[in-house]
Amino acid sequence: MLYLVYTFEATEYARRRLPEFWEWMRDRNEWFYAGLGMVQGTGWRIETSSSLLLIHHEVAFADDSGLAEYRAALAARGRDPAWEQRRLEQDRWYRIVRRGTHTSPPVPLDLPAAASRNGSRRDGRGRYLTGPRPRRALMNVDENPVDAARSQGEAAAG
Repeated sequence: MLYLVYTFEATEYARRRLPEFWEWMRDRNEWFYAGLGMVQGTGWRIETSSSLLLIHHEVAFADDSGLAEYRAALAARGRDPAWEQRRLEQDRWYRIVRRGTHTSPPVPLDLPAAASRNGSRRDGRGRYLTGPRPRRALMNVDENPVDAARSQGEAAAG
């Protein structure tokens, strides 16, 4: 996966009007990403301090061609004066302080379930799996490991 990542800093105007800001963000998110099928998903994280509100935003694409298609679509939309005027409303609410691209690592690097916060399992894409975790029978230390494995296999088959 390829991720376009942004960090936005909320303006003073936005910080003084937080409920209105978050409503605007929700509406803008729906409007901005409508019809952009190459976008695999978006993510949002908030970082706050006493005087700062940072919004970390991530846009996921399957590959480089998805990102190129996205950029071309935004360039085409930007030629529409009404669309561009609405896009520029963002300047009242936040400023972009950082942008870049990230990629997924070439191998899964998730924590083992035992090390995760609640023992949840994840699939190969990092999404949490639901349902109970399969349980393994405990082996008696006096048992022969081969016999124990055989008896577990017979119990599962029966």
